[in-house]
Amino acid sequence: MKKILLLFITILALAVLNSCDKEVYTGVTETEYFQNGKIFLRSNPTGAKIYLNNKNMGIATPDSLIWLTTGSHKITLKISNFKDTTFYLNVIDGQTTNDYVDYYQNPGHFGKLECTSIPDNAEIIINDSATTRTTPYTFTYLRPGYYNVRMKYPIHRDFVADVLISGGVTKKLNAVLDDTSKWITYNKDNSPLTSNYVTQILYDDNNAVWIGTKDKGVVKFQGNTWQIFNSSNSIIPSSSINAMVLDNNNNVWVGFGSGLVAFTNSGIIDYSTMLPSKNVFALHVDRVGNLWVGTEKGLAKFDGISWTNYNTSNSGLGGNYVLSISSDANNQLWIGTSSFGISVFDGSSWQKWNMSNMNLSSNLGNSIKSIAIDQFGNVWAAHLENIKQGELGGMSMFDGQSWQSIKIQGISITRIESISRDRFDYMWVCTKNGAARFQDYTNPTLFVTQNSEIASNHIVYAMIDLSEDIYFGTFGAGFSRVKKGNY
Repeated sequence: MKKILLLFITILALAVLNSCDKEVYTGVTETEYFQNGKIFLRSNPTGAKIYLNNKNMGIATPDSLIWLTTGSHKITLKISNFKDTTFYLNVIDGQTTNDYVDYYQNPGHFGKLECTSIPDNAEIIINDSATTRTTPYTFTYLRPGYYNVRMKYPIHRDFVADVLISGGVTKKLNAVLDDTSKWITYNKDNSPLTSNYVTQILYDDNNAVWIGTKDKGVVKFQGNTWQIFNSSNSIIPSSSINAMVLDNNNNVWVGFGSGLVAFTNSGIIDYSTMLPSKNVFALHVDRVGNLWVGTEKGLAKFDGISWTNYNTSNSGLGGNYVLSISSDANNQLWIGTSSFGISVFDGSSWQKWNMSNMNLSSNLGNSIKSIAIDQFGNVWAAHLENIKQGELGGMSMFDGQSWQSIKIQGISITRIESISRDRFDYMWVCTKNGAARFQDYTNPTLFVTQNSEIASNHIVYAMIDLSEDIYFGTFGAGFSRVKKGNY
């Protein structure tokens, strides 16, 4: 039995060995062949993207293409602002083909700049270097890239633009130069002004102009000097300005939706914590130098030392949401509120005016957005439009005896932005449809885009500075200035 078992194992082992021998390949092994032709590409300027047979290879000059088959290959180099360069190169196995492309040696890669202006004959300056050329003129053989172009003409504001020149392309640049002898407009595209949305504008005792914006902080402008103050580079609590006023010490007070600060000779001082609410809508300095602050939760008074707050609970104030403040020759305070008309405060007693006792059409509305007193003691009030409540808005005037609704021929006064009095005792009514200046409202001087060079009909505020130049702050188009003698 043992002999039989041993014989079976022997036969089985031989069968397995036989099977393994049949799986072994005994033919001739073919040698694997690798293509190793190579192209090395350089360019001036460097950084051109390399395409092989229309395929982006993900590399840029200087670099190499490897493992190429013998024969002709299509090469394309692409670099910003230059024309694409396409050529063919022959590759030989085991060899490196070198090629160099100098974009600046091919005239087709240069661009042109055509400069024109209104008026003609403006001096052309490129990259701060005089060209000795005047408009109209076309510059040729310009290398692709950015150029700073300035056009200058006497008694006109310079036109400045950064221009991108591309290979094989003529760039046309037309400059309309503002005549600065009369009107000039400043916006974020032609000046350091940070925003085109102006909310307030005033001048200080040094004739510096202060501009409050809706979204980019406070701008101080004097001569050719601009200073920008925002929540990123100063301690002001917000970049959105609601109100501004100058006090008797030449301090500029600025109210935000989140606080109150004063710009003083010593720096910026934050008074936000002294208010009944940080949401400030109105600022006013009365006849004796007290600062009055209108907030959404009442009225605050600062006499230079201490603060006093007034609201509907501790005073005769008609409504806590204060939108506007002014004072008359007797230093009575006239306070415009949201939805509760006008409150008058003489320092001890209160009086209230609203649609129920002003004897005016009820559709004028009880929200008083702006209030001012003229040289004759008349009180002018701008009623805020509120279509949902059936209030159309408009303007009223109190002559000391009675109220009357006022209309100004030539502009719609249902959308008033502000009413103010300038240093020459003219009244200003600024609206979304233009502005009017008058001492007699039946004979106003109108400022609209149709009869002036003002930037926009949406005028938020107007004022005349110590040089007798008029400034118009617009909502959306920056601010415009008309020089003395041109209005």
